[in-house]
Amino acid sequence: MKVTTIFTWAANEEDNDEHQKDDTLTSRHGLEKVIDDYNDKYHQNFSTDTFSDFFNDVSKRMKNHDAKSPENNIDVLIVVNMFLTGFDAPTLNTLYVDKNLQYHGLIQAFSRTNRVQKAPKDYGNIVAYRNIKSKTDEAVQLFSQGDKAAFFAPSYENLKLDFQQAISALRDKVATPEDTNRLLDEGETAELEFIKLFRNVMSLQSRISVYEEFDWAEIETELDWTQQIFDDFKGKYATFYERHKARQKEKASIIDDVDFYPELLMVDAIDVDYINRLISQIDLSSPDARTEGVEKVKKHLLTIPNPRCFLSVNC
Repeated sequence: MKVTTIFTWAANEEDNDEHQKDDTLTSRHGLEKVIDDYNDKYHQNFSTDTFSDFFNDVSKRMKNHDAKSPENNIDVLIVVNMFLTGFDAPTLNTLYVDKNLQYHGLIQAFSRTNRVQKAPKDYGNIVAYRNIKSKTDEAVQLFSQGDKAAFFAPSYENLKLDFQQAISALRDKVATPEDTNRLLDEGETAELEFIKLFRNVMSLQSRISVYEEFDWAEIETELDWTQQIFDDFKGKYATFYERHKARQKEKASIIDDVDFYPELLMVDAIDVDYINRLISQIDLSSPDARTEGVEKVKKHLLTIPNPRCFLSVNC
């Protein structure tokens, strides 16, 4: 983890040799040590005399996350009254608060994590080490014009209830992923109903999975819903999506105006465990089944920018 900090030093602090003799450092001395460490990490040559250049470099690294060269990134940035306005870094996902924020300062700080990025970041998190519940309520009351329900995400329990109802509605229509095959013979109205039902499940699963309380073991026990069942349904849904795109050129359809939320099809990370699970499911009973299973694994590997790096423990 690469950690650094940035702050401004007090203008009226005495900055002289006497402080250095008794090992008492001014905040400028402290920042010099931080910048020295920063220079070593990122091969730069900043100092407090070139603070604006240091500030700009930190800002650039926070805004432009380099997935190909992670050694150039900042993983954790500690700030004091900085980067609250005019700063947009979509990769930021968690703000740790150890300050008694209030009103517009609280909303500005919280908003740093609310820049939605492409998958997998849909939401940001706030972890507060101060008791700022009342201040948060006051700020929300002020800036939401009294409509707090539109401002806050639902509680985990309420969202789980919605998730459960969505799964039940889906399974009332199609109990298993394999049952979707018959929809192709029942016409576009049946297809449209499945698309809307599973789209709702996908959307809710994307939302609930970011909660700290979310646990697959609990979901499996209480809702009879597993990652594997979801993946299987999602595969069928993707087939419907591709099939509809192909036939759009041929004729008009009642499905034409439906948003499939294709971005949700790629929310899940394609990691080693996921690929291993696919490999373990390959049917070896016949050459055709084996070939089909292998091709499925290859198709998922193609979504990874660098499959060789993905499979290498040295990457």
